[in-house]
Amino acid sequence: MSSLLKAETDFSKDCAARGQQKAFLKVMAGDAILFKPDPVNGPGFVSRKIDFKGILTWTPTWAEISKDGYFGYTTGPYTYLLNDSTFYGEYLSIWKRDPYTANWQLFVDAGIVHPKPKYAGTAVSYPLTVTTKYPKIYPRVIDASKNILLSSDVLLATLLNTRTVDKAYKDYLSPEATLLVDGRLPVRGVDSITAFLAKRKGSFRNTAKAAFVSFTRDLGFTYGSGEFISAYRKHPADYRFSYVRIWKKASDGLWRIAVEMQIAAN
Repeated sequence: MSSLLKAETDFSKDCAARGQQKAFLKVMAGDAILFKPDPVNGPGFVSRKIDFKGILTWTPTWAEISKDGYFGYTTGPYTYLLNDSTFYGEYLSIWKRDPYTANWQLFVDAGIVHPKPKYAGTAVSYPLTVTTKYPKIYPRVIDASKNILLSSDVLLATLLNTRTVDKAYKDYLSPEATLLVDGRLPVRGVDSITAFLAKRKGSFRNTAKAAFVSFTRDLGFTYGSGEFISAYRKHPADYRFSYVRIWKKASDGLWRIAVEMQIAAN
C-alpha cells in the first residue's frame, strides 16, 4: 500500500513542479483512460493538449488495493489554482502495477468540481491486506469475472428503471461507500447516499461500457455513460454524465460499490 501512496503523492508533486503534461505522460500506462468527460486515451489526449494552465495539486485520503498488490485506487480532494481563482474538487485515480518492473502506472483518472469544502482532509485510510504475491493468471477465469462484474453493473441499470433510485442503489453499496457527483460535496456511507438519492426525483439511464478486475478478483471497476431524467422534465437537474464505479467483493461473494463518480458532460 505504501508504494501506491508514494506513487500518487510523487505524481501530485511532479504535477505541481513540472506541469500537468510532463507529469501525466511520465506515469500513464499506454492504455490509460482519462474522463474529459467522456473516456479518451490518456497518452494521446495529453500529448495533443499543449495549453495546460494553472497549478493542480491533490492529496489521497482513501486508498484500497487488491490482495495481490497489483491493482488499486486512491481518491481525495484536489485544488486547482488558475490566475486569481481557486477551484476545488475530488479526484479518482486507478492504478495498475507492471508485473515485470513492479512500477505503478496510472490506468484511469477522473475528477469532479465542487464548492470549497468546509471540512479538513482526513488522514489516508486503507482497509485491505496485501499479500504482494503475484498470482497465477488464468485468462478464462479473469474474463468470466469481468463478465460477472459487468453484469452487476447492467443489473443496477435495470433496477434504476424499475425502482426508486435510492432503493436500487441500497443493496449495491458497501458500508463505507462514497458517491462523488459533479457540483456536490462527497457523500459518504450507505444511509447518507440513499438519503441524498431519495431527494432526486427522477430516473437514471445508464449504459455500461467495460469492466476490469484484479488478478485476485477482489477489486475492480466499471465505467459507462448515464443520464438523469428529472420527474419534472424541464428541471435543471437533467444532465448527461460519464461514470466510474469501483467495486469490491463482499464477504458474501457479491460485488459492492466502494466509490462511484459521476462526471458531468460539458
